[in-house]
Amino acid sequence: MTVQLIIKSATQSVDDFTLPCEMTWTIGYVKEQLSTMYPTKPKKEYQKLIYGGRLLPDDLSLEAVLNPTQDV
Repeated sequence: MTVQLIIKSATQSVDDFTLPCEMTWTIGYVKEQLSTMYPTKPKKEYQKLIYGGRLLPDDLSLEAVLNPTQDV
């Protein structure tokens, strides 16, 4: 299943960015994609992805994050 993630910059220096992703992707893989596709091309090690007020670990899948019946 494909989902569209809307990536927002913490500093709001870049417009919102939409990234098509598969639910099986890990947060680490999303960061790899962002390092090549996001306008500022941030290195993976400098990225912090937050969802629902929580910092997401690299080994977590999008399916686990976006599943409303499972706690992250």
